[in-house]
Order: sequence, then C-alpha cells, then structure tokens
Amino acid sequence: MAVKNTFYDSVGGIASGEGLVHIEMTQRKDFNTENKEAKFEVSERVTVTINTFLRMHQAMGRVVEQLEEKGVIKKRGAKKKEEIN
Repeated sequence: MAVKNTFYDSVGGIASGEGLVHIEMTQRKDFNTENKEAKFEVSERVTVTINTFLRMHQAMGRVVEQLEEKGVIKKRGAKKKEEIN
C-alpha cells in the first residue's frame, strides 16, 4: 500500500466525543503578501481513538525532547548552557 504524505500548515481544532478524538488539519489559503494575517482552511479531519491520540501525544513529547537536546528549539524562559555555568 502506498503511503500518502500531506503537508499541513497548522492544526485547526481538536475535539473529543464518543471515544474518538477529531483533529482538524489546516492549510494556508491565502498567499497574498499584501495580507498581513494568513488565512487557513480545514483541509482534512483526522479521527483517531483516544488510545491512539495518547500514543501520538507521547511520541510527540519524545520528538520535542530530541529537538530541545539538539538545540533546534528551546522552552520559553529556558536558560542557555552558557548562562547556567
């Protein structure tokens, strides 16, 4: 089976109900440079079980930790290594 890759610019909303979690994925709609506020539209809704959502959350947390360790991102208010020493 071929794997579908789709790029999303943002997450619209996340809601839960009846044992499922619904995640709205959005893509930028207006690329007009004159408009200072980007416009997004929901392009797909991903629906998963609560267990799958929790596994996704856990996996994303591990990726965030890896990005922090590599210095790609940092927590707000976090001090640099140089400031600590």
